[in-house]
Amino acid sequence: MVWKIVKSSLHRVHKAIRMCFWNIDTSIPKHKPFLILKLPLVPFKLVTEFMDSNEIIKLSMCSYRLEYFLRLSKYKLKNLNVHLSDKRLRYDLSQSNNFLSILFRKQKSEKQLESVSKMQQLCERYYGEDYTFLKIEHFSSNTVFDLFKCISALFSCPSVRWNFYLDEMNTETMMHYLNLSLAEKCTWFSFMRGNLSTPLLTELIDKIPVSKRLEIGSDIPIDFKHPNALKFYITKYNNGRWITLDDLKSIRNIGWIQLKSTIFDCSDVNQFLKYWVNCEEDMMELLELNLREGAIIDEDVLTDQLITVHVEGASSTDFFIKNICEWFDHPPTGHVEIGEDNSIGFSTWEAIGKRTHVFGILELLERKKELEDEISMIEIRENQAGFANFSEEMRQKNYKYEELRRLEISLIEQDHPGYRFEI
Repeated sequence: MVWKIVKSSLHRVHKAIRMCFWNIDTSIPKHKPFLILKLPLVPFKLVTEFMDSNEIIKLSMCSYRLEYFLRLSKYKLKNLNVHLSDKRLRYDLSQSNNFLSILFRKQKSEKQLESVSKMQQLCERYYGEDYTFLKIEHFSSNTVFDLFKCISALFSCPSVRWNFYLDEMNTETMMHYLNLSLAEKCTWFSFMRGNLSTPLLTELIDKIPVSKRLEIGSDIPIDFKHPNALKFYITKYNNGRWITLDDLKSIRNIGWIQLKSTIFDCSDVNQFLKYWVNCEEDMMELLELNLREGAIIDEDVLTDQLITVHVEGASSTDFFIKNICEWFDHPPTGHVEIGEDNSIGFSTWEAIGKRTHVFGILELLERKKELEDEISMIEIRENQAGFANFSEEMRQKNYKYEELRRLEISLIEQDHPGYRFEI
């Protein structure tokens, strides 16, 4: 069985050997065993670095000694996703150039393992590969975290995500796995399919630290409320119809919020954007939401009373706005873009480097609006009875008119390729 597992990967090992030791005769007998454990640790690591994640898994099942050496090497992954239900267990391992999976098929069997401490215990349960899937038979619910510890010990991975399929597991089992996963290295929790009651969702949000990433793909009651619901650094809700405009305005220091369905229209988004423009605190880096069903995109409503710079030639609404507060070293610029299915993306970034160009345009437009408002106030006072200091007011008015004229000329004369705005 060990030879059966390793055989499918040997040609890659041979290729790695030839690349590492090109001055040695590379003709390797087809049936001669390859004594990989005879290699010193450094060549061993060089050889195995040419393997993909599934080949590392298969190699670790051959012997505990091999597993030990592989654990010392800690092969790099981009992401490790665990898909969990009562019927199946799957690990998705993402490297820089491939995406492979290990599928554990749960079956009733007298040979089910009650605990796993070595990958070698899975050797007799390996039954082949199907495209990107490595298949292993028989596991019990008691071995889920044993398997996770064994597999994760082979790799170095910055992102570990646990996906719970609520329509295929009961609440007690789900909470049991959640409590265990909270004690392990985990950066992201996803709860997919099915429905979540208010008490259960409240318990989940209470348990999961806001420093983690949270995705709720299950349905959520319309009256749900929780003070931490929008405090996770990355938050995704498939159903966001319970979220109000005040909830959005309360967001602070968040990375990414995605709402697949909402109760908002263009007027609500406009109110939120005006709030962001005047907010003196960091709110978010990215907000993605879908307008309520049946809502119509109205650019005039969306940009009402906002100073904007539009992207020239954009096929849909695509514009920039600026935060007017001076508390930031580099005041943030916001970018709004309308996508498919009435989706709106709002991203923010500091005005540094190449991004200062559009920020400079917005600053000039902002000053233009200030001058127009100041001139308007002077003209209002001119029409009031008992108006005093006429000469000083006229001097100020003329001065502001002259500054406004110079600013408009500057906006016209400067080259602003790719952008359009009203002067």
